[in-house]
Amino acid sequence: MDGIEQQEGSIAQQIVVLRVVATAFSGKQVIDPVRDLGQDVASTLPPADLLRLGNKQLVDPAALRPFPKLRQRATRACLAVGTRIFGDAVAVPESKFAALLTELEAIAAEWNIARDSFVADYPRLVAVWADQHPAWRGSLLSMAPPAASVAERFSFSVVPFKVGTAGTLGAAALNAELDGLSGQMLREIAQDAQEALTASFHGKAEVTRRALRPLKAIQDKVEGLEFLSAGCGKLTDYIREALADAPKSGPIDGSYLLRLTFLLEWLTNPQNPHKAFFVEGGEQPPVFTMPVPESLPVQAAEPTSVASGFKAETSAVISQDLTVAAGPAAWAF
Repeated sequence: MDGIEQQEGSIAQQIVVLRVVATAFSGKQVIDPVRDLGQDVASTLPPADLLRLGNKQLVDPAALRPFPKLRQRATRACLAVGTRIFGDAVAVPESKFAALLTELEAIAAEWNIARDSFVADYPRLVAVWADQHPAWRGSLLSMAPPAASVAERFSFSVVPFKVGTAGTLGAAALNAELDGLSGQMLREIAQDAQEALTASFHGKAEVTRRALRPLKAIQDKVEGLEFLSAGCGKLTDYIREALADAPKSGPIDGSYLLRLTFLLEWLTNPQNPHKAFFVEGGEQPPVFTMPVPESLPVQAAEPTSVASGFKAETSAVISQDLTVAAGPAAWAF
């Protein structure tokens, strides 16, 4: 077994692959042309292979909102510590699996409570919805499935498994998945960084310490997945260094706010940390020096030299407080 195969085997040993399967009653039913529209209308419709009529809503959609929210919570919990693999599954560090499973079990308990509540209230929900649509009342009441059938359409299960190959069978496909985990992780944290910028940083002159949470969450995720690549440890240290300079109390503003904004902008392009930390002999990451004394002149430079996609119109503001050095060359913004 060569070094690459040993590394891939080590990765497989340190992850648990987990799939959350959460299905819920849609609250809809396919329209039956004859029963719902009448024979006269149905006879004028194009054939079924040419036209699909869609669905009719059986209950108020608001009654079903808890279920996608719980599904999203489960997904967020998995991606907080792991990264996607095999499409809809998540590779989770084995060291964090037990705690994640406990969290998912709590979400499953909430799911079951919400299911029981919905099923118990289902006949009333159908009747109320039918009353709100009197022209369709008869069809809605007669065609709604019974509560027992509706209950069977809800399920929440967690399926964990370990990965491996039967000899050489499937080895290439598995190795390709394992090789791609660090890149998938970088794409996920790029999305997290973009969401943090949009929610907490763009257009803000100051933010509360809560704005540090997305970066801390990114650091924790990468740190838990350090076995994927040596680059993960370097990226973790890079983010930790930035967070270590946070003020101990009070709002975050001025130079430090600009530093965090720039760091998140840099992370939104997964190629930036990839080139800096995951490629041997790659680019040097930006080095932040704060503050710039007012007496010193500040040079203008293209911001895209350091962080791809960083908006040029922000450079005039940043130039007052922040210097960014990339490798041997110094860039002032």
